[in-house]
Amino acid sequence: MTDERDIVREIRLGCCRLADLMVNSQGTARYRGYQVRYGLGGDGGADLIGIQRSSGRFVAFEVKRPGWRPRNKRDKSRWHKQIRFLMRVRLSGGIGAVVDCVDDARGLLSGELDAGADRWLELPADREPLP
Repeated sequence: MTDERDIVREIRLGCCRLADLMVNSQGTARYRGYQVRYGLGGDGGADLIGIQRSSGRFVAFEVKRPGWRPRNKRDKSRWHKQIRFLMRVRLSGGIGAVVDCVDDARGLLSGELDAGADRWLELPADREPLP
């Protein structure tokens, strides 16, 4: 099975002419006795963030392995935070999507695929809508 890190690398290389994409590392670290959080978007921040070269639009891609689905309560909680982050990016005029291959990312950046038709971004009915 393909590792998510490999997919991230393929997307960064395969889309370098369409967007400047950076890995959005997230976590916490100790600094001078304080716990400090780093990364854009907190727990829900996308794996790849950047700027589309042709338009200057903000880009956020959450990268998943093909066929990935949340399996437990922790996965589902994080998944909902990720979806909310991507929806906020979209509502602000950016490109926010879940991708599992370089072809999807390239299609979204080139305009061949519609981010609004993203098969991943459906929140279950039991979740509250975005603020």
